Amino acid sequence: MTIKDNVKEMNNYDMMGNCVYVKDEEVWYRDFKMDMPLREFFLHILKEHGLYEIEYEEREIFDTMMSEWRQDGYGCIEGVLAHWYCNLVAMAEYRRELKNASEITRKQSDFILAKGLEEERRLKGYEPRVKITNKDRKIGNVTFKKGVHIYYCGYCNNGILPSWKHCAHCGEKIVWKDKRNLKQ
Repeated sequence: MTIKDNVKEMNNYDMMGNCVYVKDEEVWYRDFKMDMPLREFFLHILKEHGLYEIEYEEREIFDTMMSEWRQDGYGCIEGVLAHWYCNLVAMAEYRRELKNASEITRKQSDFILAKGLEEERRLKGYEPRVKITNKDRKIGNVTFKKGVHIYYCGYCNNGILPSWKHCAHCGEKIVWKDKRNLKQ
């Protein structure tokens, strides 16, 4: 089942799985022509079949009526409507759970992908960046004078020495290529 929210992007098959949904903690019904609370939709059906009574407008009375009508089974229109109503409510709840689960799964897969790319970069190592100092700078026990090229870790951006194979600050592997052509 594909979760879709935009009716304009749905075909008939998509609409079957997305005709009910939860909005503001209330179940809604939609098709290609309407979008309304499920209770309101059922009140219209009751009017169409001459089963409507004004007290059904109250939520508690409506819910009680649906529970009682479910006891009638499928032998009468009331029982059919009550079973259909209950199934649509359950379907909307399942759709909401599926949507939440797919959102969590998408976030998890994005996280795993990002972690995998980060791990791949870590295994390959980080190429340092280079800057020309505009003031004296001390890295480790070495003081660099203004105008000197200083190298920075490509991962943590702390100063590093050209002799280092790993950054002393973050421990990441440093991949030294041509020191003259490093990114600034």
